[in-house]
Amino acid sequence: MADAIEQQQSAGTHVASSPGQTRRVVASSFLGSTVEFYDFLLYTSAAAVVFPSVFFSGLSPEMGIASFATLAIGFVARPVGSMVFGSLGDRLGRKPVLVLTMVLMGLVSTGIGALPSDDSIGAAAPVLLIALRLVQGLAVGGEWGAATALSLEHAPQRWRATLVAVVSTGAPAGSLLASAAMGTAAALTGPAFLDWGWRIPFFASAVLVLLGLYMRSRVAEAPQFERAAKSATLLRAPVRVIFTRHTAALTRVSIAILTAFVIQGVIVSYALNYAVADGLPRDRALFLLTLSSVVGIVVQLGAGVAADRYGRRTLMLVGTAGTAVLAFPMFWALDTGSGWGVFWCFTLGHGITQAVLVACVGSFVGEMFPTAVRTTASGLGYQLAGSIGGFSSVVAAALVAWTGSIYSVALLLLVVAVASTAAVLRSRETRGHHLPD
Repeated sequence: MADAIEQQQSAGTHVASSPGQTRRVVASSFLGSTVEFYDFLLYTSAAAVVFPSVFFSGLSPEMGIASFATLAIGFVARPVGSMVFGSLGDRLGRKPVLVLTMVLMGLVSTGIGALPSDDSIGAAAPVLLIALRLVQGLAVGGEWGAATALSLEHAPQRWRATLVAVVSTGAPAGSLLASAAMGTAAALTGPAFLDWGWRIPFFASAVLVLLGLYMRSRVAEAPQFERAAKSATLLRAPVRVIFTRHTAALTRVSIAILTAFVIQGVIVSYALNYAVADGLPRDRALFLLTLSSVVGIVVQLGAGVAADRYGRRTLMLVGTAGTAVLAFPMFWALDTGSGWGVFWCFTLGHGITQAVLVACVGSFVGEMFPTAVRTTASGLGYQLAGSIGGFSSVVAAALVAWTGSIYSVALLLLVVAVASTAAVLRSRETRGHHLPD
């Protein structure tokens, strides 16, 4: 048996870990994804309803946009984090990076929860908030690539997309937890919420982080990385190699997955605000968005299984081409102003088309790159698309202000989906292939 495994390794084929080890890897990566999106949505919610009063109270209401500007800092930091931590993951191992990024995410959330208001420490409060947001962006930027590489390299070949799709369900799970935590805190009456209630969900992030660290301490390093280390095929400068030898692939995968992030901006963020401004009660709108997240979890799991059976490229095309076809119908449903219309907008966009894409992104991107640059390249491709897509809600608002029509946002989504479809068509299928060394 040992000889057979040695022969497989020398031939460059992929040898999966034991089922127990694979389960631990998937569970720890799922928790990492959950923490990432829990912290992301928590910060986004607080930037809207808490930070303008707590950290930017000296500014006029018109300048409350400074709170939202801190969101942009996190998006800009993510690609940098993917290169910094990705290089460490490709040189030192995936596991150390996953432990380090999770510790940093936990420290940042706890630090934000404990940060004094500007009434207490003046201008130092927003400065410290910006610094914490920057560190958070760097850590999140490094976490995804390492988690994806570790999961792919531990998984059996015929179940790679399925198991990575399980990891991706940490996104809606984290979003649901964040919504529940902030919603519960917001139920406090009087000044209690702004005084101390909003801090509790940030402290609660530490519990998720501790659980995640426990899981990651029981995970072994990826076997494919260890094989590369023994054969001395690791690179001293993965980033340089990516920009000299893998630029075309990096550009292609970033465009291919961009639609998933633009949907996040124009449906989960902009469409939600539009529905509330159009008269739908905020609690009802949030409930409908939560329902679409539940649908998304089921769809993601099904799409992962389908990607292992029919191919990653096929499922990516379903998501991108489906978004192009449904772009105008989704915004027509939103524009009706009815609860059912908003529900179908959220469900078609967030619960189905985005869920199909998110389920396949990890395997589609990670399987494109060799072991020596997999953490850096896949993380950078993902974070570049995420950073560009992160500004889509702002672009959507500007388009509506300029054109006076909600259908200008549908046109934006259509154009992006067509570009993503073209990029997917130019990509190769990786189902049934061993991970490249």
